[in-house]
Amino acid sequence: MTMPARRQRARGSRQSVDKPVLDSLPMHVVELDGLTDEARFENAIIEQAALRGASARGAVFDTCSIARSEMDETRLPGLRMLDVRIGKCGAANADWRGSHLRRIEFVQCRLTGLSMEGADCRETSFMECRADFARFAGARLKNIRFEKCLLADADFSEASLENVMFLECDLRNIDLGRAKLVSVDLRGSLLDGISIQADQLRGLTIDPLQAPALVRMLGARVE
Repeated sequence: MTMPARRQRARGSRQSVDKPVLDSLPMHVVELDGLTDEARFENAIIEQAALRGASARGAVFDTCSIARSEMDETRLPGLRMLDVRIGKCGAANADWRGSHLRRIEFVQCRLTGLSMEGADCRETSFMECRADFARFAGARLKNIRFEKCLLADADFSEASLENVMFLECDLRNIDLGRAKLVSVDLRGSLLDGISIQADQLRGLTIDPLQAPALVRMLGARVE
């Protein structure tokens, strides 16, 4: 059966996010068990790094693949990442406030409680990540894709979200209060208990099954 034209356009309107540029470049293996201020890593393959609790300002990862590494409770203010793929890593309760991310992929990462408050994050994907209680308050997020992620109780208050997609995510109890929302796609995600104001709804795309949850959130009864 042919899908109605309007629904075809709606599904096709989801924008792609640029991927890290890695595959065509020569890379070298780096063993990493600590960080120093303004440390810089370029064209590096980093695996099984033991960085729990590491603290460094202004660290830079440029064109890197990071896999199966432990970055829980790291303190990395001013972190800069460009063209980085991060796979099956842990960054629970890490503090990456004020970070700058461009063309980044997080794949199956544990990001519970990660703080990216005030970050500038663009062309970044989060795929099958656990990021409940993550904090993006005051961050600028542009061209971002969250897919099949747990984001329950995450904080996006006062953030700027432009062209952000939440695909099949758990968004229960997230805080979007006073956030600037432009082309934010929530279709297919759980929305119960989210915090949002009525004047923000015009920046959202939702599906019919989500409408009752938003109506209840605004104080109306659904009968």
